Amino acid sequence: MIKKIEDFFESEFSVYKKTLAEISRDTKNKVSFIDITEGLYLSYDDIVEQFYGTTPCSPDLIHFKNGKIYFVEFKNGKIDRKKDKDNLKLKGIEGGLITLYKILSMEYEEITFEDIVSLKKVFIIVYNKEKNEDENSRTGAIITHFHSLPVRFGLEIYKNTLFENVITISENIFVEKILPQLA
Repeated sequence: MIKKIEDFFESEFSVYKKTLAEISRDTKNKVSFIDITEGLYLSYDDIVEQFYGTTPCSPDLIHFKNGKIYFVEFKNGKIDRKKDKDNLKLKGIEGGLITLYKILSMEYEEITFEDIVSLKKVFIIVYNKEKNEDENSRTGAIITHFHSLPVRFGLEIYKNTLFENVITISENIFVEKILPQLA
């Protein structure tokens, strides 16, 4: 089913492909969080906005690889208030589940919400390490292996439930470890 969804997104929304520099642009500070201009990815925020006319909470990027759907949210600012953490949760639920279901159900009447829940999905939050230092987070050699990092920002409840995996990771580790896997 994921291949069918990927083909649908590629055919219907390829106009929304952008570089990571464009997708991760921090409009408040007018700077790209991930300053990579090679490669094009689907800007999920743009797709959702086109579909709805307004933007419900949604991740910045949607990507398909190896039978999984990846949702990526870029957070360049400090994440410390309850509102920010709740907003991240909504991005996963509203964007990664509800909005995806609504977009696909218009094209495929037979698709159910349970179908969306059962898909292999990964939710990745890429955060600014300098702005989100945490004395309690693991450091040193463990950081080099992203699977051993704890899930942050209250998102651990979605791992192995609504998403196969939830990864909260700094921008450096994203570029070094995750991005090559998505290529």
